[in-house]
Amino acid sequence: MKPLLSLLLLFLAAISLSCSEMPADWQDINIEDIAREIDKEVGDAPANRVSECKIIPIGVKPCGGPRGFLVFSSKHSDEEKLSALAGIYDELDEKRNSEENLISTCEVASAPPLELKNGKCNGTTQNAWNPGDILKLNNIN
Repeated sequence: MKPLLSLLLLFLAAISLSCSEMPADWQDINIEDIAREIDKEVGDAPANRVSECKIIPIGVKPCGGPRGFLVFSSKHSDEEKLSALAGIYDELDEKRNSEENLISTCEVASAPPLELKNGKCNGTTQNAWNPGDILKLNNIN
């Protein structure tokens, strides 16, 4: 089932990304590349009202479940594209967990409450991956 899911996610991402944005070889994609694409799509998550603020589960804890929830604005971002990118990110995160023998707590990450802060979407708990957080969490400058 996993290989089928991987192929489906790659297909969705290929449809969602323009040819100029897609790497020449999908084998060369790394988690940092996907994190940058996700960050670019999220931007600073501008919104006029909190109902435009959305979340997508993201990352894979070694013990199971999402690492957190990506906060974005439906006004600014393409939700289908972000979902596809998050799926690819999850596959690469799961691979990283295995390769680096990572461990985690088995606490369940719950969806964060959302708010508008200075006209931008913001999650209010530690499980929220607010705009820019994906780069910090992957040690990308």
